Amino acid sequence: MNEQPTQEKAFDCVKWTREVRDRINEKIADMSYAELSQWLEEGVRKNPFFSRIPVARKPPSRALRREHRRTAALGDIGSPKEIENEE
Repeated sequence: MNEQPTQEKAFDCVKWTREVRDRINEKIADMSYAELSQWLEEGVRKNPFFSRIPVARKPPSRALRREHRRTAALGDIGSPKEIENEE
């Protein structure tokens, strides 16, 4: 096998990502859902990166998401009523 000699990296992205993830996990471990939502919302508002992104539309309702999952699961078959009518 051709094994390359290991080289010291100036910046280890994987190590940095894991450190950041661990710090965030420690910070949010004991937060309730409401506290977590508030923490995320405040972080997004304060971050200049996110200020460049247009305001998102309101997320779809729970019923609409459920309908989307149902139709996605059926694929090209059609609705159950259409299937019953074909038989």
